[in-house]
Amino acid sequence: MKTPKRQKTAGEKLPSPALNGVLYVVATPLGNLADASPRVIETLSQVDAILCEDTRRTRALLAGLGIAPPALERFDAHLEQRAAEAVVGRLLAGASLALVSDAGTPGVSDPGARLAGLAWEAGVRVVPIAGPSAVTAAISASGWTGSGFSFFGFLPRSSRERREEFTRFLSSVHSPSIGVWFESPERVERALEDLAESVPLMSVVAFKELSKVHERAFRGTAQEVLFAAREAEAVDAKVWSGEWVLVLSSHAARDSAQNSAGSSDAWALALECCLEAGIQPSSAAKIVSQKFAVSKNEVYQLALERSGKKNLPGG
Repeated sequence: MKTPKRQKTAGEKLPSPALNGVLYVVATPLGNLADASPRVIETLSQVDAILCEDTRRTRALLAGLGIAPPALERFDAHLEQRAAEAVVGRLLAGASLALVSDAGTPGVSDPGARLAGLAWEAGVRVVPIAGPSAVTAAISASGWTGSGFSFFGFLPRSSRERREEFTRFLSSVHSPSIGVWFESPERVERALEDLAESVPLMSVVAFKELSKVHERAFRGTAQEVLFAAREAEAVDAKVWSGEWVLVLSSHAARDSAQNSAGSSDAWALALECCLEAGIQPSSAAKIVSQKFAVSKNEVYQLALERSGKKNLPGG
């Protein structure tokens, strides 16, 4: 197989053609097929075989992308350790293989890291085909700022261990301020309860089924997220279903504690944004009071203060 082409940037020397086979680590769509890049489609169309967690899911993905499937071979967490050496042997013999997970980027909580490591050690060229990742997608949309982040994989199964992990993350001043965890639909509600009870001021964004049809996102303290999700459950019985990504901010939690921030901060900020956009105080008060279920009179009084207007009778 020919190595898929890529454009040369100014001043860049492309690597010489590999003497042995190539392992392509291919990121696939989390849910929306439109997220597959032309390079992903080209690579999956040309390799000798595709290593995947579930051949049925990968076959459906290829059909959705209009790719005539090459050989599909199961390569999941149960097979990874004993199958990796055999795969590397095939690569050394000249095979070009693609590694995919069920969704997202292989090796990020999904199988693949051991195979890539063995391939490197054996002198095989390993090429990442960049694309979707639930971790970076969630961080980019969280709105949290910080000097770095830590990805912890799936949360522990026991309530005690989850609480210890949340407390440790908040109290560790040397770790990045943003933490990312995956959680299953069966345990996510209880995990948020543990978060609310162990570190009540911790700020979290909970993403459900990123890029899929039933995608949802909730932001606030864990208690606020629980309340919003349970309210949504009244009209959507499957609100807890699907895979979840939790993005926590220890800096936001500390700032909240230091400033004794209350729930009014959110609506006050929204009001400020409305006024900055040139919306009249009365209209801004109506928008904010409806969105945050706050007294319209209270919001209007603050709107008048922020806009520098006096509360004249009938005003």
